[in-house]
Amino acid sequence: MAKRKIDNSLYHFLLGAISNALPLEFAIRASELRYPEALARLKDIDKEIRECLLGWGARKEEIDAEELIDYAWDLLQIGAPRVRLHGRLIHPEIAEILNRCTSEIHSKINLKDDDLELPAAKYFRACDLLKGNDIRELLLASEECLRDAKSYGKNDDIEFNKFVRIRRVREPIRLHPSVEIAGDHTEAGERRLWLAVKIDSIFDALDIEQQIDEFLYQLALNREWNAPGDAVSSALFNKLLGKGVAGDMSEDGVARIDGIAAVLAGLYCRDLRKRNGLRLVDAKKETLEIYKASDDAVAKNYKQVNAKIKKYIEKFEAGVMVDSV
Repeated sequence: MAKRKIDNSLYHFLLGAISNALPLEFAIRASELRYPEALARLKDIDKEIRECLLGWGARKEEIDAEELIDYAWDLLQIGAPRVRLHGRLIHPEIAEILNRCTSEIHSKINLKDDDLELPAAKYFRACDLLKGNDIRELLLASEECLRDAKSYGKNDDIEFNKFVRIRRVREPIRLHPSVEIAGDHTEAGERRLWLAVKIDSIFDALDIEQQIDEFLYQLALNREWNAPGDAVSSALFNKLLGKGVAGDMSEDGVARIDGIAAVLAGLYCRDLRKRNGLRLVDAKKETLEIYKASDDAVAKNYKQVNAKIKKYIEKFEAGVMVDSV
């Protein structure tokens, strides 16, 4: 008897979230192996940013909950915030900290050119590289989400609480070294937002589509700030969030139902082995405690994940796009 095909909003939300998160996770582990000193420097800067925010009155629990670190890193690395702020009610005290961050972060944090020499930082925000996801939690959340998704048909209404756990996935906001999104003012004081692309650079269609989507999101966000309730902003937000602002899924994502847990199990096993120092036999055993599969299946997933991380190292060393080779 053929397996029932799962086709509903919960399943597609899960598939998209995991697929968008995986390139970040591979990039983090490739950086840990090949560029540990550069990654350590970013961690030191992250601590400096946190101290600045505390000094400006932010509470420890607010720094992560309100994505203040992300906001500060965006200003330092990109020059403008990319953190998702639309539709959020920002407390006046938090708004004051954000304003102070905008005006003072560059004078407080002396970022040198070589501080961002980490190759992965050309394609990912530093805050995403430093945080990543809790793979164990991601695996458990995915398994739960898949079980729930099997109970619904294509057009069924699904309760919001079914999405809550998987909504915590950190999906990276992608960058590209050949694309710049920036804003300025004319002499007459008119605000402008522009997209610049090095047209002779090497990139694929997905690279550009992701950056165009990001440009449209920033355009909508800036219009919304200037004129709350702007119809153009609302239309753009609805269109972009309907497809996911990250755009189409990376080649390093998952396309099948059985691929979601498999790749996460491989990552979890790999982290137990490489990060926690467990023997492979013990790492597989611990993985199998939360992932129902055979020992051979976990071993296969483990090898595939290591091969993918090695591929990322090779791409970073060659100076090519993450998804283009």
